[in-house]
Amino acid sequence: MPKPLIEIDTWEMDLNLIKVSALKNNIPVDYELSIVKFEAFIDRHGKRDYCSDPSDYRGEHVQDAGTMSWDEYYESTYLMEDLIEFIIIQEADQVFTDISAGINKIVAMTGNYSKSKAI
Repeated sequence: MPKPLIEIDTWEMDLNLIKVSALKNNIPVDYELSIVKFEAFIDRHGKRDYCSDPSDYRGEHVQDAGTMSWDEYYESTYLMEDLIEFIIIQEADQVFTDISAGINKIVAMTGNYSKSKAI
């Protein structure tokens, strides 16, 4: 089985941040994640929602669905996977932002391509 890209060692919550200590490609890395942005990501993707379909003691199908409280979510087994996903998305977003800024600089230095003639 391949090793995960990011392995979280520890995490803790501050007033506005989630501080994560992790290994990325076996190199120690610390992340400071905005709680507001992380919780918006979790809600946007419905990651606190649950649905369970157990059978009761009589064998009857019983469905339970709802949304975990934030306290339940932060104690859940899903948290580590979601932190890793959020970190990867944030890093990818930064790469695209950097690429876009680089392209904009090149375009600004070389002028407007729309004035060139087709041959």
